Amino acid sequence: MMLVVSICVTACKTVLEGTVTDNKTAEKIADAKISFGANTVYTNQSGNYIFDDIITGPIFITVEKDGYVKQEDMPLIIEKGDNYQDFKLIPLLPEIVVTSPANAENWVVGLQKDIKWTYKDIDGNVKIELYNSGEYLRTIDDDTECDGTYAWIIPTSIPETNTYKVRITSIKNSAIYDQSDYFTIGKAPIQTAITTDATNIAISTATINAKIKPLNNNCTITFEYGTSLSYGSTTDAIPNQVAGETETPVYANLNNLQANTLYNFRVKASSNTGVAYGENITFTTKNFSPPTIEITNPSITETSATLYAQVNANGNNTTATFNYGTTTSYGNTAATIPATITGSVATNVAATITGLTPGITYNYKLTATNAIGSTFSENYTFTTGTYNKPTVTIANATNVSQTSATLNATANANGYEATISFEYGTTTSYGNNVNATPQTITGNTDKSVTATIAGLTQGQTYFFRAKAINAGGTTFSQSNSFVANSFYPPTVTTATATNITQTTAIAGGNVTDDGGATITQRGICYATTQLPTTDNTTITASGTTGVFTCNLTGLTANTTYYVRAYATNSQGTSYGTQQSFTTLQVVTTPILTTNAVTSITQTTATCGGNITSDGGATVTARGICWSTNQNPTIGNCINYTTNGTGTGTFTSSITDLTPETTYYVRAYATNSQGTNYGTQQNFTTLQESSGGAIEMVYVQGGTYTMGCGTGQSSCGSDETPTHSVTLSNFYIGKYEVTQAQYQAVMGTNPASGYGVGDNFPVYYVSWYYAIVFCNKLSISEGKTPVYSISGSTNPDTWGTIPTSTNTTWDAATCNMNANGYRLPTEAEWEYAARGGTNYTDYYTYSGSNTTGDVAWYVDNSGSTAHAVGTKAGNKLGIYDMSGNVWEWCWDWYGSYTATAQTNPTGAGSSSDRVLRGGSWIISAFHSRVANRVNYAPSGSNYYLGFRVVRSF
Repeated sequence: MMLVVSICVTACKTVLEGTVTDNKTAEKIADAKISFGANTVYTNQSGNYIFDDIITGPIFITVEKDGYVKQEDMPLIIEKGDNYQDFKLIPLLPEIVVTSPANAENWVVGLQKDIKWTYKDIDGNVKIELYNSGEYLRTIDDDTECDGTYAWIIPTSIPETNTYKVRITSIKNSAIYDQSDYFTIGKAPIQTAITTDATNIAISTATINAKIKPLNNNCTITFEYGTSLSYGSTTDAIPNQVAGETETPVYANLNNLQANTLYNFRVKASSNTGVAYGENITFTTKNFSPPTIEITNPSITETSATLYAQVNANGNNTTATFNYGTTTSYGNTAATIPATITGSVATNVAATITGLTPGITYNYKLTATNAIGSTFSENYTFTTGTYNKPTVTIANATNVSQTSATLNATANANGYEATISFEYGTTTSYGNNVNATPQTITGNTDKSVTATIAGLTQGQTYFFRAKAINAGGTTFSQSNSFVANSFYPPTVTTATATNITQTTAIAGGNVTDDGGATITQRGICYATTQLPTTDNTTITASGTTGVFTCNLTGLTANTTYYVRAYATNSQGTSYGTQQSFTTLQVVTTPILTTNAVTSITQTTATCGGNITSDGGATVTARGICWSTNQNPTIGNCINYTTNGTGTGTFTSSITDLTPETTYYVRAYATNSQGTNYGTQQNFTTLQESSGGAIEMVYVQGGTYTMGCGTGQSSCGSDETPTHSVTLSNFYIGKYEVTQAQYQAVMGTNPASGYGVGDNFPVYYVSWYYAIVFCNKLSISEGKTPVYSISGSTNPDTWGTIPTSTNTTWDAATCNMNANGYRLPTEAEWEYAARGGTNYTDYYTYSGSNTTGDVAWYVDNSGSTAHAVGTKAGNKLGIYDMSGNVWEWCWDWYGSYTATAQTNPTGAGSSSDRVLRGGSWIISAFHSRVANRVNYAPSGSNYYLGFRVVRSF
């Protein structure tokens, strides 16, 4: 039917407009496509459309929208003047379309096949049935989920035919169904069986082999074998059951076969499709034979030997024995280990014989015997080793005194255990014996040995030598001599140190015996390590025997020293017992640190300190002092606290501060030496409440790593490289701008259809609209507007807000020093989302590693935005920086670089601005704090909103 709107006599340009609604619900349909010829428009959110400047005359118009029946090529006459035409679209009905089995497809009984279908708007489950030649045959499943696929194992009882169809029906509405094209169900083909060569053939055993291809049959596999083609014997294959499509190797181990005999065998595969046989294959078992022998090298010592050989039993149990002796008549036997050899491969055997004589040549041979006979090796010989005597070299005596001395020598056991001793006396007949230390030595290297002798006579000459004995014999060293001393070292004691200060002390001693010789030097030696000697610091004292004292100077405070008195004569230097003392501590001012400032408000803050050392004197006062000038002290400012005495940590409250002011604070501590201060901290108090509509959160500036890095398991291609960013302090909105806040400033609420309410985030807001909001809010609160277009900061002079790309608006400038509201830079947004200076936990999302704790996103949103602040905030108390609605940033979109930046503002130019935070309509991946997307600044949508910041 031709739709006539009005009458026009000649061709002219005119207008066509109207509304598109749902035929069932009468609701307006947004984003419907209306087209004719090369002309296309879409309905707006209110379902309205308009064509401007179209030619009068007949047209064929098409109206379409996903989920509705397409109204195609409807004739319409356009007349002069305004033309109006409304359209109604019919919603698509639910449907089921069976896609598998396909036309003429061949399915096989006993196998699993997937029944598949597509579906639209099906409420509940479906029923699946099998029809043959149009008649119902059976129900495959009477109640299964409508998910598009069903795994069916085809029963073997179904007869073969090519006239089957599968029907799928909605359980709640039996009028909604579909069935497949005709397809075939048949039986599986019979399996194949291939006999392969036998392996591991021995005298009475063998392994027979085959390969089976089941061709989807369940097969039972056996072997037939025997000495003729009648076989006569059957054994199960390993494995006995095979199935599927893959070719499978099988085998069977045969036992109790006859030696030197020809055997026939074939494989048999049985299934419900039939029996398949492999071809006949033959093998011959091996024959019996006597054992074979091979002698290998023996292992020989001085009194024993281990004889080795290899014996092949050739399939018969075999025993083996070594015959040995000093002649070829042997006379001795030794059975091998193992005692019995089996099998048909060479086996290592051995026999160990002992009680042999060193240096003697022995003959030996091996006899191996099995049921077939005995085999004898040739005669072999070996010679036992001989012992080597020890060697010993005498050295000079040491530690010689009037009554004792230490005897010394070097000995070598030459491979055998040796016992060492010394002989000594007043003549070379010696007459005395003493065991050496160590008394017993082994190995083939020289070892030092000693012995201390006592009871000597002063001034007597003594002779001595060393003696070494091993299995090879006895060795004596040359003789040596020494004279017992007439003198001995002096005897001395050490006195306790006195008059100890930080740097001085008095120490001394008493020489009670000069050892019969003149004392040539005495004094004290001292060090900070134990047992000092004259190699350390010494102070000499005059005189020989008796008491003496020494003054120690130049010592280090609070240090422990060790002191010994010493005395020297011609026999050596002696030391008194060790004494120790500790110099006094030097008193200093206390040592302390200043804690970080916390709990900062407009007029208060919390600080404190930690006194790690009192400097050696009691801390009588401690606290903190602060000022607006650097390096405050308790002398140059009146602002300080007192927090008790002593060392350790303390906390102080700072009050009566001025908002938005930078303060400097230091901890202090006082003892008898004076007052000392910790390192300086600084902080800035928060802004004084402005009474504005937007609740703001103070963000302390700092340096962080921007981009996808530590703690992130996956990254977007535009989120790297990571780079260092340093930011100044700023304020940021605690929540996304709400619909109530937006309407109060702009006079309208663009949000509809996806969550509407005063506390819901505003959406359908372009970047252009967001900067207008910022300047209008700044002006309304008496703050300096941030944004300027064509030199003006008053949005009322900017003209109509564009709905498509506009170069004038894209050239807007931003005064980052103004105190008005603005959009965050991308760097500010990510820093605040990560928690600002709290950025130590590397959370994936803003405040958590679990998306649902902090974000409304596609898996939990119910396809709508939600009231702000209904999920958990991050460490700064900022909400919804992950999920709910995407948030506009000031920056033009561009690629990252690895260069460190300070207060960056994004790319120099681009076609798109940056969006951050994800939204209720998209996956958790986009709710990550590192995620970034780009969007045209003129664009608005049901998931686009924003939050505001202010420079500090």
